[in-house]
Amino acid sequence: MEMTQTPTEPNLARAQVSGSWKAKPARLATAVARWGANYIPLSFFKRNPKQIIIDVTNSCNLRCPVCPVTFAMTRPRGLMSFELFCLIIDDFIAETNKPEIFFNFSGEPTLNKQLPDMIAYANKNGHGTFVSTNATRLGAESAERIIHSGLSRIALCLDGFSKTAQEVYRVNSDFDAVKKNIETFLSVKRRLNARNPVTILQTLLTSYSEPQIDDLLKWAKECGFDKVRFKTFSLGSHTSREMRAAYSHFLPESRALRRHADARESILCSVPRSQTVVFWNVRTRPLSTRMCGA
Repeated sequence: MEMTQTPTEPNLARAQVSGSWKAKPARLATAVARWGANYIPLSFFKRNPKQIIIDVTNSCNLRCPVCPVTFAMTRPRGLMSFELFCLIIDDFIAETNKPEIFFNFSGEPTLNKQLPDMIAYANKNGHGTFVSTNATRLGAESAERIIHSGLSRIALCLDGFSKTAQEVYRVNSDFDAVKKNIETFLSVKRRLNARNPVTILQTLLTSYSEPQIDDLLKWAKECGFDKVRFKTFSLGSHTSREMRAAYSHFLPESRALRRHADARESILCSVPRSQTVVFWNVRTRPLSTRMCGA
């Protein structure tokens, strides 16, 4: 796989705030879209997805309050085996355009000890790869294994720049330990003089971390991150009215940092054409927001 050159001067000033797109189609456009959907030939969907999201585990060691893995998971918990993962990758050996492999859907991927071997197998077979981790289980040894695996990109998650901001949402995490683990990963990458993976600091902006954006950007630049991604916060459509009331204190003061703040959504969604999810026990489904169903 062709390696991506790591920027020497990452432009952290252009940190991305994602999830703030809003759309509300007119009633006529909605009616036309529903009518037209009945006439789309099935062959339109018979193509390889651009990304395959492989749920190498649906378990997590944290208990984030409004994450459906914490309170709404109905599927049996488990870990995907390396042999099963290889069978999935082998299905694309003859394909010219290989889908990118994402190792995240509902759980914490580093809980699966086979993760570095899975990444290496996907990389060897020409797939780009992406991991997002809460960084609670990263150490020097695991960092080296992941970097040597040929991982393309990694999002290292820190949801605030203080113990309160991090631990009030990332329940069961330790701010100092996670921060140190992230710094260790970046240090190992420099020691190995590795161009990949591209490193992304990912922060879910809550009311607690909202005032810490400048501190996070400064730290990211000092540590040598390639990119910074600030995620907007949502209480979720899967939560009850009581839960939304109980956890509303997490909502950022700035409405621009609240995901779908005006509750407007588009009826049209192109995601099922581009992404497919594979559960750890090999049940497949198009990507949807019903991520924890049976």
